[in-house]
Amino acid sequence: MECHEALPFVSPLHDGEIVPRTAAEHIGTCGACSQCLKDYAEIGAELRLMASLASEPDSKPLWASPPARSWHALWKRFLTRPVRLPRFALGLGALVILTLSTGLGVIWAGRGESFQFQVASTGGSDTLSGGLDVGSEGTVQLGGRASHGFWAAKFKLLSVENGVARLDVRNRSFETDPKAAEARQALDAAADHVYEYYPGQTLTIPLEDGDLLTLTGKLTEKQPETNAPTLATNQIQINRPVLFRDGKLVAETEEGSSAGGNDPAVALLIPNEGRYFLMLKAREGAVPGEAYFGQARFQLEGKNYLLASAWAITGGEQPRQIWIYHDQATAADLSRPAVAAGNAARLIEKPE
Repeated sequence: MECHEALPFVSPLHDGEIVPRTAAEHIGTCGACSQCLKDYAEIGAELRLMASLASEPDSKPLWASPPARSWHALWKRFLTRPVRLPRFALGLGALVILTLSTGLGVIWAGRGESFQFQVASTGGSDTLSGGLDVGSEGTVQLGGRASHGFWAAKFKLLSVENGVARLDVRNRSFETDPKAAEARQALDAAADHVYEYYPGQTLTIPLEDGDLLTLTGKLTEKQPETNAPTLATNQIQINRPVLFRDGKLVAETEEGSSAGGNDPAVALLIPNEGRYFLMLKAREGAVPGEAYFGQARFQLEGKNYLLASAWAITGGEQPRQIWIYHDQATAADLSRPAVAAGNAARLIEKPE
């Protein structure tokens, strides 16, 4: 058994549950996995201590009435506060917790409701997905083919009341496939329209050229769930990705998106870092990697990378080989990490 196969059994073993004998033997004899088990125990103690310190004086449970972003803030405090563990061990232990939960498609508690959706043009062939949180200032920008050219749209979740999601949508049509910067500028100047989305509805959004966008989605509860959507073998996604390089945090974002079809790709765009594309097919300049439910591992320029996603990255049997392509082509006005999805060739070859 390899380390990545034994890693999901570290938490059950720590909790006293029965695990496969091969996993227990590996963890007991492998120095790295044994250290993970120790780090997990110590970090669990750190988190319990922090939760106790953060409780109200009347000793109400922390989850009784959480303020917005409370767990997110607690997680931030945990990653940045002084601890007696070495920083590398802390990062490794944190990854154990993160990957054990993200492999099941966990949505972090305390973040409010989340709206997961799919959108396509009635005259096009691309079906793209995104995710938005209530109260977040983030937006999701998607684009694809239309019957008379191409479309781009920007979505923002304004509120959720009585199960109805209020969306702010801006869209534009293009005769030719626009550059990312061109689409972004056009959408910023476009008129915004507010739509109400009811559960089970197929929302139609008119485009300038007479075509229509169709949007379907669902709301997920703020409490942790394990009902992440099942991916087909030709789909790939990242949801709330967190990227580590040699155990150190590189970037994270609350955004998410997915793509399917013949040559799908998702990308994490990072200011001053460039674009990291995850693909299901090899292409020139890409390096092989491995996706295992909510985590992807790969090497670039002698450095080890781990990208953790809140939901499984690929469909099909796990682990699964994927391909990673990295370049420096990020827009000058990119101020924070973002996510993109679509056809791999168009995403990569389209200049910013």
